[in-house]
Amino acid sequence: MQPLGGPGDKVFPPTYGILDNPETRYAVEERYVPSGLGDSGSVSRAVVLDSVASQANRLELALLDAIRRDDLAAPVTSLDFRPVRKLAGLDRISDYGAPQRIFDALLRDSYDGEHLFRNGPVGRAITEARSRDAAGLYYRCLS
Repeated sequence: MQPLGGPGDKVFPPTYGILDNPETRYAVEERYVPSGLGDSGSVSRAVVLDSVASQANRLELALLDAIRRDDLAAPVTSLDFRPVRKLAGLDRISDYGAPQRIFDALLRDSYDGEHLFRNGPVGRAITEARSRDAAGLYYRCLS
């Protein structure tokens, strides 16, 4: 693999702030590096350039873009801020981008017309879903 800028270009890993300290630090992990000679190899510290969670977030946003372009059909629960004038510039937040996805408080505590979303049939299916019984949520995803 090569940097996007081409061979020899700089790579900028994400940095994470240290509490109450203006310095930043890289996320590091230990990786096993086989020697290729049949012996045990070695363990080396490596800077993490990208995480599985970060990749998943980008894929979810790409899915949402495809859904909104009508290139893909999939269920989406969204909170639409466009009608709220004092929040000008804020568009929609969906379950593909909300921090806690479909279980996010922004969605759960919003209103569907005059009623709390969580008290309606879809909201109840979401808030009552458990890892052992998510049938109601699954059914809503199919309809």
